[in-house]
Amino acid sequence: MNRIKREIFKKYITENNFVELFNELGWNVCKDKFIKKIDEINYSFKTIAVKAGYRILLCQSPIIPEKKIRKRIHSEITKLFYENLIIYIDANKSKQIWQTSFRKENYGSKISEVEYSST
Repeated sequence: MNRIKREIFKKYITENNFVELFNELGWNVCKDKFIKKIDEINYSFKTIAVKAGYRILLCQSPIIPEKKIRKRIHSEITKLFYENLIIYIDANKSKQIWQTSFRKENYGSKISEVEYSST
């Protein structure tokens, strides 16, 4: 796995340049797009990178969905792509939430989220 310096990582995150970030980390570029409907709201997804079946997905919407909706979205996405990281970003690109799940034998899975704000 490729490594990058912390300041370069931060620059990519601040600039919302996820394709270049994951490309530099050795991931393959993927440009699949699809829509998932949750509670009559369409959420657009773009696959920005893939490696060994693991998908990095970008969900950009006017506002980032609430946590309970994100959990439902994650459940639906996991049906399509078992291993995934979803990056939610708001319309003005000032806030990001990175969401993935970790699975441990005999413990099931746990959704983990990290929030980043550029303001």
